[in-house]
Amino acid sequence: MSLGKKIKLRRELLGIGQVELAEITGIAQSYISRLENDKFQPTAPVICSLAKGLKCSTDYLIGDSDERRKAG
Repeated sequence: MSLGKKIKLRRELLGIGQVELAEITGIAQSYISRLENDKFQPTAPVICSLAKGLKCSTDYLIGDSDERRKAG
């Protein structure tokens, strides 16, 4: 799952809109929209702000949750 999809999914699970997330994080709503649409890759400080605002870990946002590792 892409970073943008993770941001949108988490935001929707929390029941907040882009404007509210923007207010919580101090990140412009237009930038959040672009992130959710995978138009930009955020910097580390932006990822940290998003994780805090979305009440999740930075690992969740940037980790490759679709990757499956095989033993051996």
